[in-house]
Amino acid sequence: ALRPLPDKWHGLADVETRYRQRYVDLTINPESRRVFRQRAALVRYMRDFLEAPPRGFMEVETPMMHPIPGGAAARPFVTHHNALDLDMYLRVAPELYLKRLVVGGFERVFEINRNFRNEGADSTHSPEFAMLEAYQAYGDYNQMAALTQEMVQKAAIAVAGSTEVTLADGTLYDLGGEWPRVSMYESLSEAAGRVITPETTVEELLALAAEQEVAEP
Repeated sequence: ALRPLPDKWHGLADVETRYRQRYVDLTINPESRRVFRQRAALVRYMRDFLEAPPRGFMEVETPMMHPIPGGAAARPFVTHHNALDLDMYLRVAPELYLKRLVVGGFERVFEINRNFRNEGADSTHSPEFAMLEAYQAYGDYNQMAALTQEMVQKAAIAVAGSTEVTLADGTLYDLGGEWPRVSMYESLSEAAGRVITPETTVEELLALAAEQEVAEP
């Protein structure tokens, strides 16, 4: 009530202020409010998509504090559990607990969760972020790839009205059609400029990485 709002004509353009004082950004910039509403609609649609027949996934909640950091290669935040006198780690991923649920008899589970990785931060990367993970018994990566494609395409239509979406920087993405699927070794070979196979040794990969590093300007 005591401080004047930023100039309404020019808006709030400073990125640092927008992210550190989000309430000011929301007050001044209608586009920011639109993004918030679209995100809420997107999360709601993904829940409905996964839970609806014939998919039948069940939403669950798993612990945020872990006795050991696991499920991803990332630096965790460390905290202390006073009642147990035990050091704990804020989760870097929910993977291990979701897999335990599948082993316990829940054949299709998902979680939209907060994860914490004590690493770098900028305007597009937060050490605290939301992520969707889903696990399905008796399925493989091909079925999960098909599920992901269908969910993303239908979510884009439901939220944005089209499979063509434009990011804030003006980049246009067409999410429609059949997505290309590339194997790990195929993608490694393409990036390295030589054939990479399961027989390629660690020493060969390290030497190749060193060559690439020297070749970069």
